[in-house]
Amino acid sequence: MCGAAVVGLAGLTAPPGEPQVLLASVDSTLSPPSDEQWWLGDGAAAAAPNSRPLIGPGGWLIGNGLDAPADCTGEACNGGNGGILFGNGGNGANGGRGGNAGLIGHGGTGGAGTPGVLGDDGVVRGGDGGAGGRGGLLLGNGGAGGAGGTAVFVDGEALIAVGGNGGVGGSAGLFGAGGRGGAGGDAVGPDTWDAFESGALTGGNGGAGGAGGRIVGDGGVGGNGGDAETRLPLHGTGGGGGDGGAAGLVGTGGAGGSGGSARQVWTNGSQASSEDVLEGGAGGAGGRAVLGRGGRGGRGGDAITYIGSARGGHGGAGGAGAVGGDGGPGGAAEKSYPAGAGPVVGGDGGRGGDGLIRGGTGGDGGDATSSASGSAPVGGRGGDGGKPGGAGGQDGSSGGQGGSGSQ
Repeated sequence: MCGAAVVGLAGLTAPPGEPQVLLASVDSTLSPPSDEQWWLGDGAAAAAPNSRPLIGPGGWLIGNGLDAPADCTGEACNGGNGGILFGNGGNGANGGRGGNAGLIGHGGTGGAGTPGVLGDDGVVRGGDGGAGGRGGLLLGNGGAGGAGGTAVFVDGEALIAVGGNGGVGGSAGLFGAGGRGGAGGDAVGPDTWDAFESGALTGGNGGAGGAGGRIVGDGGVGGNGGDAETRLPLHGTGGGGGDGGAAGLVGTGGAGGSGGSARQVWTNGSQASSEDVLEGGAGGAGGRAVLGRGGRGGRGGDAITYIGSARGGHGGAGGAGAVGGDGGPGGAAEKSYPAGAGPVVGGDGGRGGDGLIRGGTGGDGGDATSSASGSAPVGGRGGDGGKPGGAGGQDGSSGGQGGSGSQ
């Protein structure tokens, strides 16, 4: 009977086309998920999955992401991602990205850009800063962007120096603030006259601020533009300020970053030319908001020269929102040498942002001063007010028109 039963059971086979059922083996182990988790999108790579612990530093379930080593190159400069449930992203290095947080945590800070390197084209360029990591999907702030690298003239070789751009701030998930944008790198001229006859300096642009949480969160502040500083006859331009990040449903838009300054520093033995042109960088625009106030526009950068032309940077526009953000003031312009006919003009103020309830106030125009008898300084124009009802900005001293108000 028993044998017949065995034979009968043996004859019970699955019908053709039915899927075969396989039992899970208890001998296999659970492996952590890949570092490129779909919910982290373009998150920074960290250690290989099989080398990551479950919990602790670098843990794939709970733990902070690992920071990139200071001597890193390439992809190794990106900070590691935080754990799936809890954990902050690791910090980047040498221009690498900050790591992303998991469900709850803050994004990692982007790595600062590397110092400027002389290229084959005779230009010294600072490295760009890395982007900040994203905050937790549920709760957490975005990481700050890394600062751009400084570019310094190489005597006798480089005619142009450009600072690195700041990295963008990381965005938040549902609840949290956007990360601040990284500052632009400075561009610095040489001290000796016989290095070259002419050249140009340009500060790096500030990085944009990250977006605030979709439900509640302020936008990140834009990074400041890099400065351009020289002691010789050069054209110098400050970097532009980064735009402020957008706010979530409830929150304030991020303020725009200030424009970088352009300065000609007079020292014993310096030489200058009336053909020098120094311009301050423009301020970044304020971030928009929905149920909150738009971000304030960034201030324009100053332009300070010894004998050449000077133009202050324009202020950034205020962001739109339930209440519009104020426009940024224009940068000042100044000439100290008592001769030379180059123009000295203050920067214009930024326009106020439009609002549902009230528009923002326009930014004031930048002041202009000159010791030279051959050039009349002109103050910057005040920015217009946003709609509805925003007041116009004040005009800068030494001339210029005031901005108009809005009905």
